[in-house]
Amino acid sequence: MRWRSVQTASRLKHDLGPLRTLSSSATQRTTHADYCLSVGLSEEPHPIRKVLSGKSFACPSSSPRCFSTSKHLTGSDPANRRTGELSTGAQQPSTYYHAEFERAQSDKNIIRILELCQELKQRPPSQEDLKLAYRHLVSILGHYGLWTQVYATVNELLELVPLHHMDDQLWATIVDAFTRCNRSTDVVYSLIISTGQNNMGPLTITALLRAAILQSNLSQSLFLLQTASTSALLPLLPKISLIQLAASLAEQAQLPLAQDLVHSFVIPITANDHPDCIRGLVSLLRTCVNRSDPQSTLYYYSYLTTHHGEAMEELLDDGLIVEMISLSSRHIMPDLTLNVLSQMVRSKRKLETVHLFPAIIALSRSGDKMVEAVEMVVRAGKLLHIGPPESELLRFSLMVGHLGGLHAYRHLVVHSHPDQDTAEKESWTKKRERAVEALDRSKQLCKELLIEKPAHHPTEHPSSAVALALINSLIQADLELGRPAEALATFKTFFQYRPSTPQIFQPDCHTLTCLTNAAEQASDDDLVIRDEILSTIHHLQRTSSEPLV
Repeated sequence: MRWRSVQTASRLKHDLGPLRTLSSSATQRTTHADYCLSVGLSEEPHPIRKVLSGKSFACPSSSPRCFSTSKHLTGSDPANRRTGELSTGAQQPSTYYHAEFERAQSDKNIIRILELCQELKQRPPSQEDLKLAYRHLVSILGHYGLWTQVYATVNELLELVPLHHMDDQLWATIVDAFTRCNRSTDVVYSLIISTGQNNMGPLTITALLRAAILQSNLSQSLFLLQTASTSALLPLLPKISLIQLAASLAEQAQLPLAQDLVHSFVIPITANDHPDCIRGLVSLLRTCVNRSDPQSTLYYYSYLTTHHGEAMEELLDDGLIVEMISLSSRHIMPDLTLNVLSQMVRSKRKLETVHLFPAIIALSRSGDKMVEAVEMVVRAGKLLHIGPPESELLRFSLMVGHLGGLHAYRHLVVHSHPDQDTAEKESWTKKRERAVEALDRSKQLCKELLIEKPAHHPTEHPSSAVALALINSLIQADLELGRPAEALATFKTFFQYRPSTPQIFQPDCHTLTCLTNAAEQASDDDLVIRDEILSTIHHLQRTSSEPLV
């Protein structure tokens, strides 16, 4: 692109000779003073030129004005113009010139655009002709990044067209050209504001928003958003621009404002909207995930999967899926976890450890999704390839889920020895009863899935490591509730089978640790239970094929 810009500039120097200077003939030569008199201007610099000649907008002194568009479009002979004004007749730019300019603009043909400017100067041009020509000329120069020419052209435009006659499309084109040339739009923004901010239309606000987003200018973005809202222009702005603004706000920690903007003025997205709108919302979803915001993530993901499910199957990559599941695990969002896994199943994606492991933890921490968590452990156990550290985390998370979830478990631990206050003691007793009920439901479910169902379908056995983690979590949950006898009963249920039942589980070192803790918990009044536990431990140590340490 850089080589093409240089080549285009070289062609300009050769092809635009007639546009850069007027004829050297004495009958056609016009001095700057004659030109000023012909349009009713003094020889003093134009007030706007003084602004544009400031430090923030100064054209390099070593860069000559490459062409004088004002002379080409208005003519050089004062006799061809009414003194003191431009031709502002009622004639509008013809359909021919509109079509030709649009065609040349779509082809990015700068030479053709300049040829059309030459043709227009023969009319002489009206003010509408000037706006049409300058708009396309500034746009194509900005496209090629020709900053010096953009500066000169805008400078001339502001001498020929009064500020209050500048329309929305022309201001937007100038702002876009500055943005493409990687120049600050502050001066142009000041000029627009000087005309009264109510004169800014949707195109100008969109262009200024685009510039503010590229510059990460939060204050200007918020001001433009407020201006558009006050002027009732937000519904007129392109949805893709509003999505880009929302993404910029989200990146700068303005997540509630971004969500409110999308909810109020973007959704629903229809077939008539820009095709990149859905892709933009997915990018916004990724930003919310990266900033670890659970509510915004759930909002965008729910909308996208509900209304644009087919597009989400293509746009949702594995990295974003893993990040969303991890987010749901950190913030205890089981619904988001189940939605993501369901989306993966519908799109026929392969479930792996990176998906299942954090999903099980998220469901367990919630407490009210233990049926789904246990079924996932049993049915997808063979897909989980975990080592000792992951197995320990899985055991603890399942144990927390058996007791009602992370919040309930914390309450049990913190208030394990309630004071004599009656109200507090009753509250703790009720929570403990609910935890016992939840644990009993988990035991029954595990018995059905691990013992009764495999007995009728011998090929359906879960992975040994994952199944052991599940059983040990049940025993450990009994110990957390201070029930050593129930812990021993749980051990017997899953590890001591009748001769007719195949033994598919072998106790491990963690099982032995749980039984040792159960023996220590047994009080002096439970000597029978303690002796039975110690006898079981001794039997395990003596008969185990591997040392249980």
